[in-house]
Amino acid sequence: MTDALPPRLEHNRTLATEFFEENPVPRYLRVTDQLPTVAFDKGKLFPNGYNASILEYKGELLMAYRYPRQDIMATHLALAVFDLNGACLSNRTLLEGATGTLDDPRLFMRGGVPWVCWIDSTYPADKIICVVKYAPLENLAAAQQVRPPIPGEIEKNHLPLVLPDGMYFIYRSYPEQIVLKETPSGPFQAVASNGFRWPWGEPRGGTPPLPYEGKLLRFFHSSRDSEPKPYFRRYFVGAAIMNSTPPYETIAVSKRPIVYGSELPEAPLGKHHFKAQVAICFGAIARDKEWWVSLGINDSGIEIVRVKPENLNL
Repeated sequence: MTDALPPRLEHNRTLATEFFEENPVPRYLRVTDQLPTVAFDKGKLFPNGYNASILEYKGELLMAYRYPRQDIMATHLALAVFDLNGACLSNRTLLEGATGTLDDPRLFMRGGVPWVCWIDSTYPADKIICVVKYAPLENLAAAQQVRPPIPGEIEKNHLPLVLPDGMYFIYRSYPEQIVLKETPSGPFQAVASNGFRWPWGEPRGGTPPLPYEGKLLRFFHSSRDSEPKPYFRRYFVGAAIMNSTPPYETIAVSKRPIVYGSELPEAPLGKHHFKAQVAICFGAIARDKEWWVSLGINDSGIEIVRVKPENLNL
């Protein structure tokens, strides 16, 4: 056995080291210093897991996340269960990719039981193709695929939305907002409305929407390529309010970010992937007049931040 890192990880670690040497004063605090966080037992998770979604179910906190595979630069999916005080009750592999990678799970409720959607990608193949799949958490063999009217080779960041009249996915937010409605066969039905502008980059992905004062609340992330080398790109998290009836248009957006991606790692750099300035959201639950929002941090860690109504910046 050898302790040598794969070339791509060694390259990322070198970039991180050079970055911290050239930029000793961070532009933004660590995410855990920007907002209060929810304590949970990270030590029971698979090493270097990130991009987690959360869901409260039967008095427990479910957490689906991705973690690095050992053979190639790709990820499996895992599922952890916590009590609401943060103690880890179980942790297991949820789904393994045969040759490619499985990315960015999102948990949601449908028909009274937990479901999960995820990205199934051919990465690290030379030609990368991504599709979004979804299934009941306890019956992943029944997975279905999101079928946009005009699918692209890279399909990702689709947000599940369960409404009384069916299953939907928020497909795009800008320049036009597109919501897809599940159909029994063939392409999903597209429902369009005006997109919304966000000064911190194109709104993408985020959390499955939650009920909010008769409307829907979703958290989203974005990025801008305007930072010093070597990372250039910084991510931001905001919130948006949508109508809960067709065409589900967005009616309010945060006036400034809730969370800023930071240059600083949440933990000492180890032998794993690290990408500075990343803070992206995947799950949210309502708890005691606030929201717990799960974040992927620097492609190498998980945090759950506590967002109060005033933090929405609406």
